[in-house]
Amino acid sequence: MYESRTIRTKSNKRTKGVRFFHALSDELRVLILEQLRNGEQCVYTLTQTFNTGQSRLSFHLRVLKEAGLVIDRPEGRSVYYTLNHKAIREAEAIITRLKGEHSPLASTSSSTAVYVEPLRVPAYEAGPEQGSA
Repeated sequence: MYESRTIRTKSNKRTKGVRFFHALSDELRVLILEQLRNGEQCVYTLTQTFNTGQSRLSFHLRVLKEAGLVIDRPEGRSVYYTLNHKAIREAEAIITRLKGEHSPLASTSSSTAVYVEPLRVPAYEAGPEQGSA
């Protein structure tokens, strides 16, 4: 029997840059970030804004949180999300480095400087394709 194989990254080995770009690879996640520019919002408000189910929205918020792009704050039975502005600055530094330009973060004072890991090629492993029987 033929076994389909794919190449995938080991998620626990992803660098900040990889997690950042993965989080931005879905249109709904980008829209969520744009919505959070207006300030902190609870999951219920976001489900109403995007007319989607709570479980689907929670999945996308978890991806954004794992990438460090949002911060959550539980309050009672609700969870409130806000942008993590420090992570946005780190992402800007990654993009600046990819463009080959000097990062403005390098010239800031040490109290506001952000360390950004060097870009690394992620480790790949071959494994069975997900969803195959």
